[in-house]
Amino acid sequence: MTSTELTHQQFRSLSATRRASYMFGKGVRWGFDGNVVAIPFLAANVAMSQRGERLSTAAGSVAGMGTFGISQGVIAAGLSLIPGIGQGAVLFASMLGAMYPSALVDSFVSRQARTLTDIGRNIRRLETGAGFTDSETAARSRLGAVMEMSAAMQTSRRYLGQEARLMHR
Repeated sequence: MTSTELTHQQFRSLSATRRASYMFGKGVRWGFDGNVVAIPFLAANVAMSQRGERLSTAAGSVAGMGTFGISQGVIAAGLSLIPGIGQGAVLFASMLGAMYPSALVDSFVSRQARTLTDIGRNIRRLETGAGFTDSETAARSRLGAVMEMSAAMQTSRRYLGQEARLMHR
């Protein structure tokens, strides 16, 4: 037990304000220490995301992880004011309770980042009319095909012109 750890008896002897303050700090520490364990899961989640979704997934996950520690601290402070509840129960319940706000923030930030990504994607696309958006790759491919056809037409016109000249001699 470190010097900042309190025994059950010491914890019970603290005033309600001091107990809440102590548990807030301990809850935040536990929350952010738990985030270290979540980093490999974050990396795996980002790696499995679709192309174009990785930034929004990473942003949401990081925001959710940041929210988790603070939420756990706030919930732990509130639960510590309940008479008769021990430190372990407070920390476990606050960990479970912090998952919901963390997931909400994760989802919200991911959606907002995805919206910004979609706006950027739509700006880069070419409009071809009637609400149909086209990609630059397809437009480049069509332009190349048109250039090849026009080169073939110039060649065919040259040969047809020579044939016509022969007929008129």
